[in-house]
Amino acid sequence: MAQPPTEDRNPYAESGNRPSQPESIHTPTANKPEPLAPPEKRDNHPGNEYWWSKWTNDPAMVLVTFAAFLVLCVYASDTHQLVVDGRNTAERQLRAYVFVNTVTLSYQPNQAPRAKITIKNSGQTPAYKVTHWSAMNVAEFPLKKPPPPPSTKATIDNLPPGGGSDNVIVMMRPINIDDVTAFGLHTAALYVVGHIDYTDAFNIRRCTGYRQYVGGDVGFNGQQMAIAAEGNDADKNCE
Repeated sequence: MAQPPTEDRNPYAESGNRPSQPESIHTPTANKPEPLAPPEKRDNHPGNEYWWSKWTNDPAMVLVTFAAFLVLCVYASDTHQLVVDGRNTAERQLRAYVFVNTVTLSYQPNQAPRAKITIKNSGQTPAYKVTHWSAMNVAEFPLKKPPPPPSTKATIDNLPPGGGSDNVIVMMRPINIDDVTAFGLHTAALYVVGHIDYTDAFNIRRCTGYRQYVGGDVGFNGQQMAIAAEGNDADKNCE
């Protein structure tokens, strides 16, 4: 048998009681932060004065801070010097070194003497813009003043590591009887002088000066020339 439809009943309808309204929940308003004090007032805060006075009035802390500062300065200076020294060492090891290798004299009576000058790059990098100035003449021995600057110019351009170059020069006149007499008395010598200009791989201008001779205190014989006590230098007055 079908059941009669049930009637939805409100349990509160018969009693007349209604559910009470939920009490409103009061959320307290968060306290707004107080505005920061002006800078001049913050600086005068007792806490700041406390820490500052504690630092300045503690000799040990002042001393430790000063010592740490000195150590930092020394460390920075040493580091910079190491970098500079390393760069200079690399340049010294790798740069070009162009010097005179040999000077060979060729002399026949009644003829102007000739000298073959061989220069060589003993460095590990090329020498660029190489220019070789040279001259040969008879002069007093020992020299009382530097000989005139060499006037014969030879442009070699570039000289690779281990590379060499020959330059032949001829004196303007033959050896005469007065020269031979002075050679025998050790009061004159035949000089070969020169100047080499070049630029190394670090774009630094370099130069080499040389002075060699026969006669004087070594006598006028043979083909190999002696190195003079003065006039041989490197990287001096490279202008």
